[in-house]
Amino acid sequence: MLETDAVSRRHLLFIVGFLAFLFGGFALWGTVEKAIERGSFGGFGSIGDPAPVGADRAAFLAERRKQFQTRKQMAVSGKAGDWRGAVRIADTYLARNEDANIRLLRGEALFRLGDNQGGIAMAEVSGGEEGEAELLRGRTRDYEQKTRDAIRRTDENKATALDANNTAWLAAFTPVISEPELLTKAVALAEKAVRSARSGEDAQAAGELATYTNTLGGVYFRAGRDREAITTLLESEKMRPDPFNAAFLTLAYRRAGNTAAETTWRDRLETHLDDTYATRDGQLYRHQLLLLWREIADGKQE
Repeated sequence: MLETDAVSRRHLLFIVGFLAFLFGGFALWGTVEKAIERGSFGGFGSIGDPAPVGADRAAFLAERRKQFQTRKQMAVSGKAGDWRGAVRIADTYLARNEDANIRLLRGEALFRLGDNQGGIAMAEVSGGEEGEAELLRGRTRDYEQKTRDAIRRTDENKATALDANNTAWLAAFTPVISEPELLTKAVALAEKAVRSARSGEDAQAAGELATYTNTLGGVYFRAGRDREAITTLLESEKMRPDPFNAAFLTLAYRRAGNTAAETTWRDRLETHLDDTYATRDGQLYRHQLLLLWREIADGKQE
């Protein structure tokens, strides 16, 4: 998967935008809500003696409470796999309120139902990196071009382990790369990153072996090397469980014809997505994980 080292965060704007919209104010609201219930908001009020608040602030906090409760209800529906229920809850709230967080969650619920409007809604609300927004809309051509350009620009001999991994991740995440020689180069870049992590020659890379083997397993899958993909992804999962391993293992086992293993890993991926829907957990690169889930759901084969 993509390494998020501060030196090189290729998708930082998209991710920050996604998380800011989805969970902006979540922690703050929890603090404020508890403070109001204790009657200590604003300073030194005794327990059970609410501090006074202005009308505007009171209205704002009341609205935040409604949004918070709506999100909690949607989380319960998501955990139960009731995506139609989540949409209904969102529609009830949005009929009287405009809220980007709820619209984004509604989009994800539609996405999980296989409705293309869900991906379009997520792209519109999230903003950010245009190539990935196009993927959410169901269009792959622009992202494939971006991936091809990045692979061509990367010098295998000069690239750091981090840059090699991040370029290879673009290839792992791209459903189809129409130029086989570029996919071969992407595999070589991912292998370089893993070699660097194993050897310890790069202190930074040494701590990223789980990340780099995840990328390598994904690229092996795209290259049609399913046995190597499975072995590498299982190694990554042993070091650090990761839903991206589950996604690629589902795809690799499916193409290898191992239906039982495919089902096991698909269930693990879907459980992760269900349990972390509308919560503060599992949001980093969630859009990418959802796109891999859609690839699995659509039964696409490279």
